[in-house]
This record gives sequence, C-alpha cells and structure tokens, in this order.
Amino acid sequence: MQLISQSKTINFDFVSLSMQISPYNNSFIYDSKLYLKHEIGSDISKYRVFNYNNIKDGIENIFKQIITKQICFRSLFDSSTNEIHLHDIINICAAFESQFSLRNPKYNFKEQKEVKKKMINLLKESKESFSCGELEHFDYILQGFNNFNDTLKKRLEIALDEFINIYGEKNVKYGFKEDYHLLPERIKKARDALAHGNLEHPLTKSAFTDTELLRAIVYMLILQEAKIDDINIKECLQKMSRF
Repeated sequence: MQLISQSKTINFDFVSLSMQISPYNNSFIYDSKLYLKHEIGSDISKYRVFNYNNIKDGIENIFKQIITKQICFRSLFDSSTNEIHLHDIINICAAFESQFSLRNPKYNFKEQKEVKKKMINLLKESKESFSCGELEHFDYILQGFNNFNDTLKKRLEIALDEFINIYGEKNVKYGFKEDYHLLPERIKKARDALAHGNLEHPLTKSAFTDTELLRAIVYMLILQEAKIDDINIKECLQKMSRF
C-alpha cells in the first residue's frame, strides 16, 4: 500500500477483484488480487514496502483510518524520488499535527497556556492607555493573540521521544540523522518562515532532510493508531531509513 496522494484524503471509487483459476487435484485454487486505484507504471522498490507479517494485525485498523479520513496523505511523499521540495516541509508538518491531534485531541502546552494567560491579562489592564481610534485595532489584535496556539515544537519533542524509545537512539543516528535532536526547533522555524513568507530565514539542507525523519514519525503514529506493537513498528520504520 503506497500512502501517497495529491489530495488530503482518499476516496475509494471502486474495488476490482481479479481471479486466476487453475486446476489442482480436481479442485480449483482462487488466487485473488485486490487493486485500489492501481497506478500503472508505478515503480515501488520492494525494499521500501512494509512486510505483511509486520502489519497483518493492524491492516483492518489501517483501512478504518483511511475510510474515516484520519490520515493526511498529501504529505506522505515518496522519498525514493530523491527529491524534497519546499512544500514538503509545510505538508509534512501538517500531516504530523493532524496525526498527533487524532491521538491527543485535547492536548495543550500547559506552560505556554499559562504564559499566554498572564500576557492577555496585562494587555487588558493597559487598554485604558489606548485612544478611542486605537481600540478597534486593539480588540482585533487581542482576539488574534487570544487564539494563538503554537504547540508544534512541543508535539515534535513528545513524538520524537517515542520514536527514539521504539527505534533506539543509535539506530536513529545511523538510519536517519546524526543531529536528530535538533529536529523540533529546526523544522518549526523552517515551517514558520515558509508559512509567513519570511525571506530572511535561511533554509539549510538539514531542514529538508528533517522531513524524512518526520515522515517516519508520522508513519509511527499511523501504525500506533492501528494497534501494531512496537517490535513490528520498528521493523516497518527500518524500511524508511537511509539504508
């Protein structure tokens, strides 16, 4: 199953079933194959495909995630093309936040929440110092500040720790990145710069290769949601490493 699409979610228009019938000891053997919008000419390396035995216990749950639109497919690009684009940084962050929120729908960064609350109270106390002509802008900006919620870095740190626990610190360094621990801060800054048009923020090679590790983290979250155990998840993630 190649989890790649130009759209955020997948709709199964039809499922076709082909059977090959061959006689064997006066009986028939049915060799059925299932194609879901099969892409003709698609070149998928067998070394990048998850083994059936590693995901068999969670296949039903994986399809449930697809059918209920719980997987953001657009960002799960095919790394075998050896091409990573600017939009991949934005998209993989979106896929990660979508998958993380599915598992932790009520997650909030408590420290950030408390600081924001204090800052809003200070702003409200200073409201009298603004003129009548400024109050309209004051209320508008305050509302935007009140809605501010930037938890990407913290969420990345939590998920990266889980990834390390499953895959092993040495394996992460060898299979993905030596400086993996810098991913949360680095990719957050890159995402913010691209999202807000900050032309002065430098986009380093590391910011692009961070997407490969983050892509593996997203797959980890998908497989966890499918109730697949850590041992099998680790073997699946190994298919996504540099080697």
